[in-house]
Amino acid sequence: MSSGVRAQCDLDALPLPTKRVIEVLGFVGTDETDPLLYARPYWVGAAGSGAQRPYALLVEALARTGRVGVCKLALRSLL
Repeated sequence: MSSGVRAQCDLDALPLPTKRVIEVLGFVGTDETDPLLYARPYWVGAAGSGAQRPYALLVEALARTGRVGVCKLALRSLL
């Protein structure tokens, strides 16, 4: 797993129809995840004004319950 800032041009260059989609597969407690996964995490945010409120509610609910999302997404390698 790698981390880094992804630019809009990186997303535009992806040949996948899912290049702007993050699929949430489920939620687990923070105590159920390997701490090594946090060494290089990805941080995401809402895209567009219509997504701001739902995203903020999700973040707040996860923080209150001590859970994290397990997600699937497409990333383009920068190498």
